[in-house]
Amino acid sequence: AGRLSFQHVFSAASAGTLRAMVRDLSARLWSNPLAVPVYAEQDRGFREAYVAGHFTAQKGSHLVKFGADAQTAGVRERFLYREPGEPPFRFQDRRRSREAGAFMQDRFQLGRWTFDAGLRWDHYRLLVSESAFSPRLGAAYHWEAPDLVLRASYDRVFQTPAIENLLLTHALEGLPVRPSRGHFYEVGVRKGFGRLLRLEANQFWRRFRQFADDDVFLNTGISFPVAFSRARIHGTE
Repeated sequence: AGRLSFQHVFSAASAGTLRAMVRDLSARLWSNPLAVPVYAEQDRGFREAYVAGHFTAQKGSHLVKFGADAQTAGVRERFLYREPGEPPFRFQDRRRSREAGAFMQDRFQLGRWTFDAGLRWDHYRLLVSESAFSPRLGAAYHWEAPDLVLRASYDRVFQTPAIENLLLTHALEGLPVRPSRGHFYEVGVRKGFGRLLRLEANQFWRRFRQFADDDVFLNTGISFPVAFSRARIHGTE
């Protein structure tokens, strides 16, 4: 892997950053002679390039940030599975993935209130081609006398599936694993007690379509990406 970053300060209130990365990953698994009655062998990997840039500026009570990113990866997979008396299953494929995104956000203060508003666009293409807009909203109120902060937020998310064995999963099931789409809601409170103690509590709710998960092959370190049609998650921290 190799990484490169560059930052430039335009003024006391604005700065920009550029980042780039390339990496090559390969992983193999094979059975030893004692692995009976199942023999499995795998060789997979990808070569990825990534570039991103963003610009941040402070203007009065507003902190504005916008940027974009893109990445591409050449994915390869080879898999062999054999049982005694059965014809072996062989799989081999190569594909190229492409992802791109852009965002803009603003954090501004109005008295005791702090507001966050942003919008992100993502595009993903590998076995499927999908795009999504993801708004993000947040608000917090700071009550100085008791040192109390109340906050609430909403995010709409777009999450791409894990790349590990994605081509093989598609070949076995005949259906592509699609990106996850979700709605995140959260409310929280923070209370300070002097200068040494602080208490925080959060309640969150998350609703997903095509919720990403993984399934493990037998007792090995090989996992396959899968997706549930829907999921609901809620909790307290």
